[in-house]
Amino acid sequence: MSAIRYFFQLFAILLYFLAPLAPHSALAAPKWKGQIKRICGKNSAVIVANQKGKILFAHNTNKNLIPASIWKIAVSLAAIKKLGLKHSFKTEFYLDKQFNLLIKGYGDPRLISEELAIIATELKKRWDSNKSAQKNRGFRCHNIILDTSLFSTQLEIPGVSKTDNPYDALNGALVTNFNTVYLKRSKGREIISAEEQTPITPLAIKLGRANSKFGKFRINLSDSREKGLQYAGQLFRAFLEQKGIICKGKIKEGLKEKNFRLIYAHKSSYNLADNISALMEFSNNYIANQLLLSLTTKTPAHLTTAVKELKSILEQEVGVSRFKAVEGSGISRHNRISAREMLKLVQSFRPYRHLLKNCPGKNSLLKRCNYKNSLYKTGTLSNVRSIAGFLWPKKSDIAFVIIMNRHRGNGREKIYGLLKKAFRPNTDKIVPVRKPPSATK
Repeated sequence: MSAIRYFFQLFAILLYFLAPLAPHSALAAPKWKGQIKRICGKNSAVIVANQKGKILFAHNTNKNLIPASIWKIAVSLAAIKKLGLKHSFKTEFYLDKQFNLLIKGYGDPRLISEELAIIATELKKRWDSNKSAQKNRGFRCHNIILDTSLFSTQLEIPGVSKTDNPYDALNGALVTNFNTVYLKRSKGREIISAEEQTPITPLAIKLGRANSKFGKFRINLSDSREKGLQYAGQLFRAFLEQKGIICKGKIKEGLKEKNFRLIYAHKSSYNLADNISALMEFSNNYIANQLLLSLTTKTPAHLTTAVKELKSILEQEVGVSRFKAVEGSGISRHNRISAREMLKLVQSFRPYRHLLKNCPGKNSLLKRCNYKNSLYKTGTLSNVRSIAGFLWPKKSDIAFVIIMNRHRGNGREKIYGLLKKAFRPNTDKIVPVRKPPSATK
């Protein structure tokens, strides 16, 4: 009996001294894998793959889940495939013999004050060279007519709230400053523009006076499509007046007819890459759905036809078809995709991963960042947390997806931390990565 006891004691001592010599990953891997599975439960999923697509870890990856804002990767990828990174949205300007100015919108998501200033300068040059305009009316126009026929007038994005945030703005073919006005009430209760680059308009003053807020505040015009168009027309008129072009007629909606002559086609200063970068940085739902609506060639663009085109592009170009989409931003809880299918989208986005968010963020707006050493997009809805992107992008460049449904707390951050440690590169050698292909579409 004593011999048996002596044997077991000797065996225990050997295990004690030999354990530190065992490979670290062999001991650590089961621990972190088990921890992730316990955090996930039945309603969450995690998947990780290397550059070649080899799955390094997977849990619950075939269940369709609510992706939240990581769905923006899907619509961005489709836009790149359809339009090309160098694509710039246009806005066209026409005149008729009565000097009515018609503005035709093509869905530019960033038709902001800085762009309107450029447009006004270019239009002034056209007026200067138009001898007929100088002879008959001087630097004047009559009515401002807004052509929004490219997009449906009945757009309603599932999940979008009526807030004063720019990312909840109403989508349309001709939208200025994200369909929002940014105002300031001075100590003397005077309403002025809160942006130096944006002139004040009669509608903005009226809305500001009806609002009881002091200091700087933003008003979303999405409660009324007509209100948004009126503001756009007034803003164009204000910028033209700064250049000496006076338009004293009405602001109204209309269609381009044969009697209108093109005088200027403006191409946005922001290409698709710029728009996607802003979309990822600020999780802008409005830009995401503008890109979605721009995928379809059928006019007027409807959400249903745009989603159909999105599905076609992702199936043909990426091989992803098992998902449900109702809009392009991830704001709707009716969007569904599995972690495995989402990983395909992430892997296909690898050549464009420089457009994803990074810590601490390009504009250093984040006071605290939980996702260092990665390029990523997060998603957050009530009881939904997600993140997708690339771990250690300058070294091992691991693709990962975390989708957590019916979850409260910081499980997303915990899982990310476990993955970052588990796949920390054990060498300083940088893995060569293909440069993004040039966009020639």
